[in-house]
Amino acid sequence: MPAVLHVTCGALPALAIWIVLRRGVGAGLRGPLLWLDALPIALGFALGLLATGRPVLTAIPLVAAGAGLLLADRVKRDVLGEPVVFADRSELGDLILHPYLYLPFADRRHLQIGGFAIALALGVVAASEPPLWPVWPWRPPLAFGLAVACFIVPTWRPLLRRLAAFYARRPITRDPARDMALLGMLGCFVVHATLARAERRERQRAARSLQLPALPVGTGPVVIVQSESFMDVRRLQPALGDEALPGWAGLCRDAVSWGRLSVPAWGANTVRTEFAVLTGLEEAALGLDRFNPYDAFAREALPNLAATARAAGYHTVLVHPFDLTFYGRYRVLTAFGFEELIGPEAFRDVAQKNAWVADAEVARVVAEVIRRKGPKVLVFAVTMQNHGPWTAGPPAPGLESVPEAGELGTYLAGVRAADRLIPVLTEALTSGGATGWLLIYGDHQPTLPHALRALGIVDRRTDYALWSTRGGSGVRQDLAAHELGRALLGTMAQTPQLRTDAA
Repeated sequence: MPAVLHVTCGALPALAIWIVLRRGVGAGLRGPLLWLDALPIALGFALGLLATGRPVLTAIPLVAAGAGLLLADRVKRDVLGEPVVFADRSELGDLILHPYLYLPFADRRHLQIGGFAIALALGVVAASEPPLWPVWPWRPPLAFGLAVACFIVPTWRPLLRRLAAFYARRPITRDPARDMALLGMLGCFVVHATLARAERRERQRAARSLQLPALPVGTGPVVIVQSESFMDVRRLQPALGDEALPGWAGLCRDAVSWGRLSVPAWGANTVRTEFAVLTGLEEAALGLDRFNPYDAFAREALPNLAATARAAGYHTVLVHPFDLTFYGRYRVLTAFGFEELIGPEAFRDVAQKNAWVADAEVARVVAEVIRRKGPKVLVFAVTMQNHGPWTAGPPAPGLESVPEAGELGTYLAGVRAADRLIPVLTEALTSGGATGWLLIYGDHQPTLPHALRALGIVDRRTDYALWSTRGGSGVRQDLAAHELGRALLGTMAQTPQLRTDAA
């Protein structure tokens, strides 16, 4: 086969997947920075050809990667209501380590067929396609080195600033869905990643200047619970009364304040809400790093609740029954000032519910920390029992005809389990004698879009309650996630404290 025809046989599939990617996100074959959108595919093909000398073999991984991106984008839009973004690249390692968190949302049959087809194609082509030239041992390392250079060179600060200024002069909206329809998926990734990196230092500097209020002297233990996928499910059925969530109903009744919580995520991306609550930073302060603040923005210490508590002489503890390397939590929360990190190793021999550690076990560990560390302790607990995907169980009475009824029934059982965590924590805080504080909030609503839509739930807010051992009048005050930490500190400062010798 002539060399030109041979290269064309490999280039055409690569070109086709690029066109399919553009069409898949609503971009046409004309528009600004068209060359930039095509550049990753072109570079990938050129470097793969340099390494292997086989055009068709080189095209197969590119086609597979493009198809995978398109599938991920469609699933994410359907389940979470947003497209794939450049920051999602940081979750590739988590996808490999914890595939059960991601793959159930895609069609497993299609994934299996696709994986088999790719493996078969690679094997057949590798065995049958002759190389265009002798593949010397130095070619693959050279191709790899050039690929690394393609990622590193644009991050050189002077070039980065010029690129960011060049992109900023284009009609960029910084909204992923709109920019993908304008630039294409790959072009959007390049532009957003460049702008985020170029602006990050200045945004971090601004974030460090926004200090949180001091933690008042003389207060007792503080417990903050980020409850997985929690919302007040009584709004799903008007007929449901306080008996559906007795712990939550009582907590709100006696709370200092409670209400709806506007969160920067829906269905997933827990760390967006977590970061907002801990730091008090709203999404606008993060720019394009808002999609995953733990990826790069929070790699250095920022003002946050843990650092504030430590400055007041508190011992700070994180309790999370899941892999602490997920989202880079270990690195980020250690930098934030958490002195003690209690992870899954503390829950190896305890009850599991729906594949996750039961909320009751998290409450038990938190209560032990309070007893062990005394009044000057701040505990930030993250629960997992009600994490999706939910297996289909018995539908809740009255909700049998709702789409995803079985999954919704399992989710509601998880919310009731979260409710039983509340009396354990209030009792532990009350028994210490000092003024104790409990803040509970939901990180996001569950990934049950069809069920929630059928029930008329268009409000994507979750719920929170701020409770004190001193009692409260149950005032409703709706807040945003980034206001919650400041509200906690502000309320504590205004509340007379019970002083003890231990405090």
